[in-house]
Amino acid sequence: MPGTPLLEAFNQTMSLDQKKGILAQMAELLKALQDYILPTSIEGWGGVTFDDGGALVSAPMTSVGDGPWPSLEDSYRGRLKAALAKADKSPYLQGWRNNGVRERVDAFIEHDLQAQFSALTSKQDKAIIHADFTPDNLLYDPKTGRITALLDYDFASILHPA
Repeated sequence: MPGTPLLEAFNQTMSLDQKKGILAQMAELLKALQDYILPTSIEGWGGVTFDDGGALVSAPMTSVGDGPWPSLEDSYRGRLKAALAKADKSPYLQGWRNNGVRERVDAFIEHDLQAQFSALTSKQDKAIIHADFTPDNLLYDPKTGRITALLDYDFASILHPA
């Protein structure tokens, strides 16, 4: 892939105007990901893979190991439960069970999560979310100042564009 890593130049050698140009391009890239019309074969929220015929289809999220989910609300519920399962295994977090924190989180998921989505008018909107969109994952052409590549889609998923 053509280009050189952006991070070092951005932090050490670029002028303020060059940085502004890069940041404007980064905003355009994010907007393009949000505006991309997803194929109808992507039906849920979560990860993406190719089926046997080569079509993009919904799949589990690599960062969570669960999904896809039929709704945005279900994706939040599933991701929260996956995070809690990891917290249960942590000797430091101990499932967030001290001081009643876990009980409050569980109650929120069970009884209050739905209310967070009931008035959301854009809850059906889906977009490609890179999930690791940093200068560390961008290549650019130092001569033109143009971004040439967005790398590392390992954690990319289909979620709400916000």
